[in-house]
Amino acid sequence: MVPAGGGDGRWQTSQGFPRPAHRIAPTTSIGIATSTSTSTPDSLLREADSARHRAKAAGRACWHFFDDAMHAQAVARLTVEDQLRDAITRAEFVVFYQPIVALADAHVVGHEALVRWAHPTRGLLSPADFLNVAEGVETQRQADILRGQGWECGQGHYFGRPAAIPVTDCYTDGDLIA
Repeated sequence: MVPAGGGDGRWQTSQGFPRPAHRIAPTTSIGIATSTSTSTPDSLLREADSARHRAKAAGRACWHFFDDAMHAQAVARLTVEDQLRDAITRAEFVVFYQPIVALADAHVVGHEALVRWAHPTRGLLSPADFLNVAEGVETQRQADILRGQGWECGQGHYFGRPAAIPVTDCYTDGDLIA
């Protein structure tokens, strides 16, 4: 492995391996964590892995140090995840129904269910503020939230018209999440 130049943390692992009809060119992404007085083997591995993922996201074939900003992001994510579990238990989610209107004749043809989190200190939160974390929390309980807070999904109708939940915001691996 040799530096690729420029001091940007990119490394060239080799010129590649010529194969019939293909050239295989491996790259290396490295995450680096430094030890402190409170470090444990598990915390160092976790931090190095997080830094490696950051290096891959930066374009691969480079290295990245675990830093204070990454630590703050991890703590913030864990805090939201913990608060989200409590929110599920306390039924802090609110469902709003937005009409779907046919442009041709301006008639309501259905409704879209929009889930918001009534956070006790941050106010009403949109899915953008918690959905990426919600994907890691129990999906069945989240589906129960919708059913328990007004989503009548038995026939897929609400107000006597078809209702929809935005699929891109609500399903992951086939499970309802928000």
